[in-house]
Amino acid sequence: MEGTEVTAVREMTDEEYELLYWPVDNIGRARAIELSDGSVLVPSVDEEGNGAGFFAGIPNDSEGIVGKTVEAVTTDSTVPNVSAHQPAPPKIELSDGVAIVPLADAEGNGPGALFQIVDDEVYMIYVENP
Repeated sequence: MEGTEVTAVREMTDEEYELLYWPVDNIGRARAIELSDGSVLVPSVDEEGNGAGFFAGIPNDSEGIVGKTVEAVTTDSTVPNVSAHQPAPPKIELSDGVAIVPLADAEGNGPGALFQIVDDEVYMIYVENP
Protein backbone atom coordinates (compact mmCIF):
# COMPACT_ATOMS: atom_id res chain seq x y z
CA MET A 1 0.00 0.00 0.00
CA GLU A 2 2.94 2.34 0.63
CA GLY A 3 3.70 4.39 -2.46
CA THR A 4 0.14 4.33 -3.81
CA GLU A 5 -1.84 7.53 -4.30
CA VAL A 6 -5.28 8.39 -2.97
CA THR A 7 -7.52 8.64 -6.04
CA ALA A 8 -10.87 9.28 -4.32
CA VAL A 9 -12.63 9.55 -0.97
CA ARG A 10 -16.27 8.51 -1.14
CA GLU A 11 -19.08 6.70 0.63
CA MET A 12 -18.92 2.91 0.63
CA THR A 13 -21.06 1.27 -2.05
CA ASP A 14 -23.84 -1.27 -1.46
CA GLU A 15 -21.60 -3.89 -3.06
CA GLU A 16 -18.77 -3.17 -0.60
CA TYR A 17 -21.17 -3.45 2.34
CA GLU A 18 -22.42 -6.79 0.97
CA LEU A 19 -18.86 -8.07 0.42
CA LEU A 20 -18.11 -7.41 4.09
CA TYR A 21 -21.50 -8.78 5.25
CA TRP A 22 -22.32 -5.45 6.89
CA PRO A 23 -25.83 -3.99 7.01
CA VAL A 24 -26.17 -1.04 4.63
CA ASP A 25 -26.47 2.20 6.57
CA ASN A 26 -28.32 4.71 4.42
CA ILE A 27 -28.15 7.43 7.07
CA GLY A 28 -24.43 7.56 7.76
CA ARG A 29 -22.45 5.47 5.34
CA ALA A 30 -18.79 4.90 6.08
CA ARG A 31 -16.23 6.60 3.89
CA ALA A 32 -13.92 4.60 1.66
CA ILE A 33 -10.50 5.57 0.33
CA GLU A 34 -9.65 4.46 -3.21
CA LEU A 35 -5.97 3.92 -4.04
CA SER A 36 -4.11 4.06 -7.35
CA ASP A 37 -3.52 0.28 -7.28
CA GLY A 38 -7.30 -0.23 -7.57
CA SER A 39 -7.79 -1.27 -3.95
CA VAL A 40 -10.20 0.35 -1.51
CA LEU A 41 -9.59 1.00 2.21
CA VAL A 42 -12.55 0.84 4.60
CA PRO A 43 -12.78 1.32 8.38
CA SER A 44 -14.29 -1.34 10.63
CA VAL A 45 -15.57 -1.10 14.21
CA ASP A 46 -13.19 -3.90 15.19
CA GLU A 47 -10.76 -6.54 13.93
CA GLU A 48 -13.58 -9.07 13.55
CA GLY A 49 -15.25 -6.87 10.95
CA ASN A 50 -18.48 -6.52 12.90
CA GLY A 51 -19.55 -3.37 11.06
CA ALA A 52 -18.50 -0.16 9.43
CA GLY A 53 -16.27 2.17 11.41
CA PHE A 54 -15.12 5.77 10.97
CA PHE A 55 -11.98 7.33 9.48
CA ALA A 56 -10.56 10.04 11.77
CA GLY A 57 -8.21 12.54 10.21
CA ILE A 58 -9.86 12.97 6.82
CA PRO A 59 -10.27 16.73 6.38
CA ASN A 60 -13.76 18.15 5.79
CA ASP A 61 -12.62 18.87 2.24
CA SER A 62 -11.67 15.26 1.56
CA GLU A 63 -10.67 16.20 -1.98
CA GLY A 64 -7.60 17.78 -0.37
CA ILE A 65 -6.03 14.35 0.15
CA VAL A 66 -6.72 13.12 -3.39
CA GLY A 67 -3.39 12.80 -5.17
CA LYS A 68 -1.43 12.41 -1.93
CA THR A 69 0.84 9.41 -1.54
CA VAL A 70 0.61 6.82 1.23
CA GLU A 71 4.02 7.22 2.85
CA ALA A 72 3.66 4.65 5.63
CA VAL A 73 1.23 2.49 7.56
CA THR A 74 2.15 2.38 11.24
CA THR A 75 0.19 2.17 14.50
CA ASP A 76 -1.36 4.97 16.52
CA SER A 77 -0.92 4.41 20.24
CA THR A 78 -2.52 7.78 21.06
CA VAL A 79 -6.08 6.57 20.35
CA PRO A 80 -8.12 6.59 23.58
CA ASN A 81 -9.84 3.51 24.99
CA VAL A 82 -7.25 1.03 23.69
CA SER A 83 -7.17 -1.98 26.00
CA ALA A 84 -4.77 -4.86 26.36
CA HIS A 85 -7.18 -6.90 24.23
CA GLN A 86 -7.29 -4.33 21.43
CA PRO A 87 -4.12 -3.40 19.63
CA ALA A 88 -3.56 0.18 18.58
CA PRO A 89 -5.18 0.78 15.19
CA PRO A 90 -3.25 1.29 11.97
CA LYS A 91 -2.36 4.84 11.01
CA ILE A 92 -2.16 5.81 7.34
CA GLU A 93 0.42 8.57 6.90
CA LEU A 94 0.09 10.66 3.73
CA SER A 95 2.73 12.72 1.93
CA ASP A 96 1.15 16.00 3.09
CA GLY A 97 1.45 15.05 6.77
CA VAL A 98 -2.20 14.02 7.20
CA ALA A 99 -2.66 10.92 9.36
CA ILE A 100 -5.84 8.85 8.97
CA VAL A 101 -6.89 6.36 11.67
CA PRO A 102 -9.84 3.94 11.71
CA LEU A 103 -12.00 4.29 14.83
CA ALA A 104 -14.98 2.29 16.08
CA ASP A 105 -17.24 5.32 15.63
CA ALA A 106 -17.28 9.05 15.00
CA GLU A 107 -17.16 9.80 18.73
CA GLY A 108 -13.83 8.00 19.14
CA ASN A 109 -15.22 5.36 21.50
CA GLY A 110 -12.36 3.03 20.76
CA PRO A 111 -9.96 1.94 18.08
CA GLY A 112 -11.20 0.51 14.83
CA ALA A 113 -9.59 -1.72 12.26
CA LEU A 114 -8.59 -1.27 8.64
CA PHE A 115 -9.68 -3.51 5.79
CA GLN A 116 -8.50 -3.45 2.18
CA ILE A 117 -10.66 -4.66 -0.70
CA VAL A 118 -8.72 -5.97 -3.69
CA ASP A 119 -10.62 -7.53 -6.61
CA ASP A 120 -13.58 -8.56 -4.41
CA GLU A 121 -11.26 -10.09 -1.79
CA VAL A 122 -11.11 -8.57 1.71
CA TYR A 123 -7.93 -8.34 3.79
CA MET A 124 -7.43 -6.95 7.27
CA ILE A 125 -4.46 -4.61 7.55
CA TYR A 126 -2.55 -5.54 10.68
CA VAL A 127 0.49 -3.62 11.86
CA GLU A 128 2.66 -4.86 14.74
CA ASN A 129 2.84 -2.48 17.69
CA PRO A 130 6.37 -1.15 18.08
